[in-house]
Amino acid sequence: MFAHYYFDCLVDDRPDKMSFEKKSSLLDRPLPAGPVRDHGADIAKAMAIVLVFLWHVKPVRDFCVLTNLFYCDITLIAVPLFYLVSIYLFIQKSVQKKWYGVRRTGRVLRMYIAWTALQYLAFIVVTLSGLFPHFPRDFSFVFNFRALRMGGPVLPGVGDPVFYFLFNLAAFFLITQALLWLPRFLQVIVSIAVVFFTAGVFFLPHTEFGYWDIRNFLVYIPCALLFAQKKGAKNLWWIAGILYVTAIIFQRTGQLPQVGGIYSRPSIIFGAIAVFSCALSVNFGKEPGMVKWLSENSLWIFGLHKYCQLSGIVLWSFLSNKSVRFFEFYIAGIPIDPGMLFVFITTALLTFAVITAMQRVWVLKKALS
Repeated sequence: MFAHYYFDCLVDDRPDKMSFEKKSSLLDRPLPAGPVRDHGADIAKAMAIVLVFLWHVKPVRDFCVLTNLFYCDITLIAVPLFYLVSIYLFIQKSVQKKWYGVRRTGRVLRMYIAWTALQYLAFIVVTLSGLFPHFPRDFSFVFNFRALRMGGPVLPGVGDPVFYFLFNLAAFFLITQALLWLPRFLQVIVSIAVVFFTAGVFFLPHTEFGYWDIRNFLVYIPCALLFAQKKGAKNLWWIAGILYVTAIIFQRTGQLPQVGGIYSRPSIIFGAIAVFSCALSVNFGKEPGMVKWLSENSLWIFGLHKYCQLSGIVLWSFLSNKSVRFFEFYIAGIPIDPGMLFVFITTALLTFAVITAMQRVWVLKKALS
């Protein structure tokens, strides 16, 4: 039913039987003069960056079924949601501005290079500082294809960098631009082919691939195309929501085994679609200031929060080595680890402060955004 609706939405340009006016899509309507923010996209980006932050900087440990559900099946929607909203906005602007796709792709590649360079600089500083004596000081393993592909080397305490997102996004922009140059019926054929390819990757037995692999996220190109071309697609939120909950139940009962990476799960796809369509359906009279700030600074938060998290870990390590003793305590039955809570609060405050300071430096603002 979903595939049939998707196909009809892309190819049905018949006049309405009641008004005899041609149906139009977002791609057919000119953009209003002057900068106009898409409130739905802002909501989606704000939700995505909050979920990313909660996944990487967990305020409480995973101690029960509900926290496991939140960390494994809700927060992981964040990165696919970022891809979905980014490609959606890219499509809208590409059809209105000539050569926008090429310029935007070049800008994303420039940001990828700048953030990757920052990651290498952070790695060198942390390694030479001696704060993590057990962290290897062998620099040979950090200059390989995987490290460059990921956006730099691993940092102690916070794990892999997150800049694979920009590398993948540049590739998706190129693919999307090529898709937009095709006639409408070929767009449909390619979109359906991508959906079937994704189904094969997600469901057929194969070697597990990394969470950063581009195959995890290809399906969001046709999804974004559907949302951009047909305004009514946002009403799919309840269908996607039902499929999301159903997929989680099947996965957790073992009836839908996971054969790929953490993002190659049907629940993640349906969850991202459900949240994005809900965001597009929200109608604000005036957009909340916090939503706007999170949306406008989502890339900065995405790129900087792990450095701030590492700083919080170092601060906590210094405090816990003193004579003061910290004990786990409970709030409404939830076990609170003082260290995790301290790092979470410190990371949030430092991220806000660093973003505010760095954006005042024109060179950094130009290079990293």
